[in-house]
Amino acid sequence: MRHDPASARRYNPGFASRRARLPHASQRTAMTRSTPAQLTQTPPTPLDRLMEQVLAFREARDWQQFHTLRNLIVSTSIEAGELLETIQWKDDAQIAELVADPHGRAHLEQECADVFIYLLLVAHTAGFDLVKAAADKVRLNETRYPVEKARGNAKKHSEL
Repeated sequence: MRHDPASARRYNPGFASRRARLPHASQRTAMTRSTPAQLTQTPPTPLDRLMEQVLAFREARDWQQFHTLRNLIVSTSIEAGELLETIQWKDDAQIAELVADPHGRAHLEQECADVFIYLLLVAHTAGFDLVKAAADKVRLNETRYPVEKARGNAKKHSEL
């Protein structure tokens, strides 16, 4: 199965809303006669382009067959464990040194990227917009952790 942007829209509804393309160069002169719907189309975001790259990478290797929702969630957890390994047995000062060291920082970036890519694939496979889900979660947390109760407090929302 080949990757195409249409499949990305089919499996990730939020992807479709962000993914409207600009007209091809041969059509740009007609833009002055655009309809209101055409004027509201937005170019692909950096996240859209990244998702296309991830899907193309996966397709070129025929890995979609292994990317069931279950396997992607398991792999996300495994990669999160590898991210934890970067700071295992380190105190805060050693972690600050890790981030300041170019090699250590590069390793940290790669582990974060692995987790992020798997999260994108989970959302894509499950058919939801990860950016919208994260924004919704922030709004939910705003109600769970009102500033007047949660400021400077590490308690869980059910304990406030």
